[in-house]
Amino acid sequence: KKKQEHDTFFRHRFVDGKFSGCVLVAQRGIVLYKAAFGWANHEKRDSLSPASSFQLASVSKQFTAAAIMLLHQQGKLNYDDSAGKYIPGFYYHGITIRQLLTHRAGLDKYTNICDNYYRERGCEPPVFNNDSALAIMTMLHVRPFHAPGKKFEYSNTGYVFLALVVEKISGKPFYQFMDENFFTPLGMKDTGIATDGKQHDCKTKGYFGKWNCWEDNFLDGVTGDKGVFSSVEDLFLWDRALKNGTILKSEITKDAFTGYSPELGTKRYWNYGF
Repeated sequence: KKKQEHDTFFRHRFVDGKFSGCVLVAQRGIVLYKAAFGWANHEKRDSLSPASSFQLASVSKQFTAAAIMLLHQQGKLNYDDSAGKYIPGFYYHGITIRQLLTHRAGLDKYTNICDNYYRERGCEPPVFNNDSALAIMTMLHVRPFHAPGKKFEYSNTGYVFLALVVEKISGKPFYQFMDENFFTPLGMKDTGIATDGKQHDCKTKGYFGKWNCWEDNFLDGVTGDKGVFSSVEDLFLWDRALKNGTILKSEITKDAFTGYSPELGTKRYWNYGF
């Protein structure tokens, strides 16, 4: 009955032009309904499937947080360590790993800083990554919005620096660390990171407003704040792994689901990337 109700709901919206995408509904670890509607590539009329991979945008932050939590579980970092302990030449002093995780570091927006930097010069860099973003912010002496720990300020920049911490400690590219420690062990075969250089057959194109293509730009080379693409099937595996303690122990994930910005109120009680 639940399967039929879900199918009727989504099919009506698809026919009415109000929905295009993939759906997976589970209850107590059991998949009740799974379906796909619309196009993975509108121009080629390639249909979506439950294995289709979508750019997760800021939902990617939970994976970056999981990488940091794994390093903490392995005894390779403490949450209250200074980020500068792991990133050589880190320009910002007194910022802890925990403050980066909980959006309380007070950092300015790297996207605006770097985009304006190259826009003023009328060009885009051939290669741009997390180190590049930090280098430009350091070169320009970009000041924080406020002192670390003072208040909540949603920050993409903080998660870019967290991915750098993962790279510096592990000695591996961020995408490789994620693949070896999470995606492959969990069987998330349709999940990857934009910079991994692999051919992902199930990867969808990005669109906005009436099937206008979303074009990539040089900032897509920066990961940690975004960059993960995944399917509903793989996200179900990820959800089960988090709940079952498959890779991260329950006492570790408990920290991730604890709020750290009470001034926001109960409806927006931010934690480690979730």
